[in-house]
Amino acid sequence: MHDEILDLERRLHMLRDATAGVLTPRSDTPRIEPSTPTPSRHRRSRRPASPEVKASQQVQGQYVSLIRQIPKYKRAQYQKIVKERGREAAITAMRAALQK
Repeated sequence: MHDEILDLERRLHMLRDATAGVLTPRSDTPRIEPSTPTPSRHRRSRRPASPEVKASQQVQGQYVSLIRQIPKYKRAQYQKIVKERGREAAITAMRAALQK
């Protein structure tokens, strides 16, 4: 049991040294460095959203913020309003129900 603990501690020491970039003399396997540097990742720039998309996202955000305040057992009626008359009508109904 004691030998296993020592072996685990030795292995842990080797792993810590390897992550620090230091090779220990006890290491049997040399550290392999890539021959070519890894390319840096560039974030792809997003296309700006159109005014229609921005307006739709804003209405959706208002809808979600209001629907979360409605008890779960009452949400179905507002979801039905969205399907029949649209999100704006559901937002108006929820604001009236929440008195906002």
